[in-house]
Formats: sequence, structure tokens, C-alpha cells
Amino acid sequence: MSLLDHGVMGDTTCWTVDARGSRLELEMRVGGLLPVRGRFTGVRGRLDVGDDLASCAVQVDVDATSLTAGSARRDAVLDRAGVLDPAAGPVITYRSRAVRAVPRGGWLVLGVLGTDRCAVPLRLEVAEPQWGPSGALLHARGEITRDEVVRLLARPGAGVLLGPVARLDLALALRPG
Repeated sequence: MSLLDHGVMGDTTCWTVDARGSRLELEMRVGGLLPVRGRFTGVRGRLDVGDDLASCAVQVDVDATSLTAGSARRDAVLDRAGVLDPAAGPVITYRSRAVRAVPRGGWLVLGVLGTDRCAVPLRLEVAEPQWGPSGALLHARGEITRDEVVRLLARPGAGVLLGPVARLDLALALRPG
């Protein structure tokens, strides 16, 4: 069942992001080592679903201070690498600009990822939702370049320690309303 099936013709259905089941993961190589995965747990937002894809919109706000790698040692690696600069601002935002269906199922969401410093285009591939008794879980994946990570989030000079690409994995637990 698609989220569009839950829209009411001529009306918009709003889904709220439940922070308890949502996260944004950022994975990239740091210092030429194995990939390090950081998880932002402070995720909130909404998904507005209309009667067609042109009327759908995604808004996600991520608390930049909620980044953790899951252990004190890995957190220290992220910190030393300068992956997150507090001067970038307290919130990372994603705003959709267009939603398109893909032939194999799911959607392609074209949008903008931003901080107080700048914004960069981000394509997210979104799988069909997983349905549960009280809502849905959406998974979206995308990539940004090292240069985009540095412009958006990192401390000056951090680019020399970061791998060429960062993979983003966004999980949104959605509840009606």
C-alpha cells in the first residue's frame, strides 16, 4: 500500500515524524580508515501527501548536536576529524522540491539539504513504506560529496581527512496527524 493511497482526493494528509523511531545516518571514511557511521537521533518533520506526487512535500529538521557514532572512541574520531562544526548551526534541514515515482517502486525525492552556512541539492531514493499498526516507516538513501560535507557541516580544513563521498540513510517513523 502506498502513502498516496492514504491521501484523500482533493485534500492533503499530514504525517508527523516520530523522533523516537527516526534517524539520519552519515557514513564516510575518516583518515583513510574504515568507514565511520554517525547517527543523528534528533530528527523531526512532516510529510504532506496529496492526491498526486506534485502535491507531496517532505520537511525534515535534524538536531546537529545529536550526532553520535555509538561509542566514546568513535565519537572522538568524528570530533578529531572535524566532521561537525558548531558554527554550521544547530539544525540540518531537508526540504523536498519534487517527488517522482520510479518504475521499480518507491520514489525519487529531489530536494535541498542545508545548514546556516549553505544548501546543496540532494536526491533521495525512497523505498515503499513498511506499515505497522500505528503508522509507517520510510527509508531514504542518498549521497553527498566530501566538498558538500565540508561546506555544510565540517570544520575548515576537515576535507583532507574525509573520504570522497558520504552516504546518507534517513529513516522516518511516520504517524498520522
